[in-house]
Amino acid sequence: MVDHEPTRVRYTRVTPEVQAGMVTVAVVGSAEHSTTVEVTYDLAALSPSGADALDRFTEGYDAEIRGWQTAIVQALGTRESRGA
Repeated sequence: MVDHEPTRVRYTRVTPEVQAGMVTVAVVGSAEHSTTVEVTYDLAALSPSGADALDRFTEGYDAEIRGWQTAIVQALGTRESRGA
């Protein structure tokens, strides 16, 4: 982790010889039963294969985020059904 505040965290993401960069996750809105975050990626390719990996990341980003959203909702639903 690079740094954090109550509503933001930044961390580095490195895949040797492929890519490196910074990821920032910031809370941009919240309500009683929901939180909205903004995730920012500042990534750089370290090789031609890294450039290909970043292209694939960009192309699949929307589906990846929907997958995270689904997983989080399912985890929270499971947690709430256990009374946690």
